[in-house]
Amino acid sequence: MRKVLMREILYRGKQTATGEWVYGDFVRTSHFGSSNCISDKVTGGCLTVEPETVSQYTGKACKDGKIFEGDLIRYKKEILRVVWRGAGFIAQKRNRRPMTWALVTADGEIVGNRWDNQELWEEA
Repeated sequence: MRKVLMREILYRGKQTATGEWVYGDFVRTSHFGSSNCISDKVTGGCLTVEPETVSQYTGKACKDGKIFEGDLIRYKKEILRVVWRGAGFIAQKRNRRPMTWALVTADGEIVGNRWDNQELWEEA
């Protein structure tokens, strides 16, 4: 019998009320109007988040921690942005050539994300 490996499913988003990043399960509700929430796994509460900031954990990590969609990663002297492309996540250079995950996760450093640090991507 083959062992099935499951990857961790995790989302993050910027909380509407505080602007802080929250992590947990993504929930889209339609009770009392439409809202996007991240469900806190500790308290069970649903924290409303800005919909454009919701991003998924890629299943990859580097020395700084878990890599999420929208993260900006410094690899050597280049800034890469993590995006969903086709059937999976890629680390994309400014000129659109993707990098190999093995290189990014071994030597990359998370330096921000596309929402809080857009200037890093624009300067790349």
